[in-house]
Amino acid sequence: MDVDLSSPDAFVECVPHPTFDRHRAEGPVRWIEPAPRHGMRDGRGVWSVTGYAEVSEVLRQAKLFSSWEAGIRMEEHGAESLAIERRMLIMLDPPDHTRLRLTVNKRFLPRMVATLRRSIEDITGEVLDRVAADGECNFVDDIAVEIPLLVIADLLGVAKADRPEFRRWSDTIISADDPDLATSPADAAMAMRELIDYGRGVLERKGEQPGDDILSILATATSDDGVLTGERLLMFWYLLLIAGNETTRNALSNAMVAFADHPDQWERLRALAVGADEGDPALDTAIEELLRYVSPVHYLRRTATADAELGGVPIAAGDPVVAWLTAANRDPAVFNDPHRLDLGRTPNPHVAFGLGTHFCLGAHLARLEIDVVLRALVERMPDLCTTGPGHRVRTNFINGMKSLPVRYTPAAA
Repeated sequence: MDVDLSSPDAFVECVPHPTFDRHRAEGPVRWIEPAPRHGMRDGRGVWSVTGYAEVSEVLRQAKLFSSWEAGIRMEEHGAESLAIERRMLIMLDPPDHTRLRLTVNKRFLPRMVATLRRSIEDITGEVLDRVAADGECNFVDDIAVEIPLLVIADLLGVAKADRPEFRRWSDTIISADDPDLATSPADAAMAMRELIDYGRGVLERKGEQPGDDILSILATATSDDGVLTGERLLMFWYLLLIAGNETTRNALSNAMVAFADHPDQWERLRALAVGADEGDPALDTAIEELLRYVSPVHYLRRTATADAELGGVPIAAGDPVVAWLTAANRDPAVFNDPHRLDLGRTPNPHVAFGLGTHFCLGAHLARLEIDVVLRALVERMPDLCTTGPGHRVRTNFINGMKSLPVRYTPAAA
């Protein structure tokens, strides 16, 4: 039985892979009528795209399938939120996106990100020290949330005393449909304003007293056309904080769920990670498979800017198009036995970080964090296992967990 993919309720118990599988097999581009609360502002439905080839086509054609027109979320959050979001890199279309991306790309090249390894290792060690002796913890709150939060907060100037508030802002903005995290889309809009105001102060301080950190470099950066100044810089800071925190958290949490379903792959990871050198190709392959399997972001919405054809289906200008990354990453036409976690899978052309113009700027940082955390877990908590199913965030946008109980042999800090 199909579920309503537009409803966050459809993702509370589990990711609805059976529905994705049926839709992909019957026709990877189909019109769906969302529930009224989650539909477009004019009450229309959306084109739901579940095939790998079709999702890839949408993501690669940034001018034809626009982020800027109506945002990247299926539901509408109002004109105020859209106006704010349109200043962000993730919402821009070429050529504006291209200009801004070229300005910031060099700050996130692999060699630049690699210099952060020792800092991430230190943060990971400190976080695991807090729970090592307990023998059990909530993996989401105590590990998966804490490490990415501390890493990105350090990078982008969030004071230690402000980090609990930052987490509240991040959760509310991303998961406004979850009653445990927010009460309404208005809360998300308020959290967005508060976080942006906070960022404005951080950037002013860094501009006046810069250091040698990434934030100082960005705050004092200049370009011939002034592309990274003022509100654009502020919204870039905002995007990095939200995306850099949420996606890695979700990848780590769902990796543990995946290992619970595939215990042989946890043992395989232990064998790979113990004593592996930095950049070990076998461990890199395992991380790519985890990203494919868990897909931290479920979908990206686009809007057609002209009449087009997708998978043999006519798309009208102005139509909303939802590209399901989660479904594309389980397409059997591309991935053999796609619902099986195989840490040796290669090739692995997953779209967990998107494709084309909007390929995730923080992909190298996310991979590095996952690498460091997995190494630390198999070394310090080799018998780590879940003790319950956990609870998922009520949203169809991110693949998020609210809680996941785990146990392990207690060890000294």
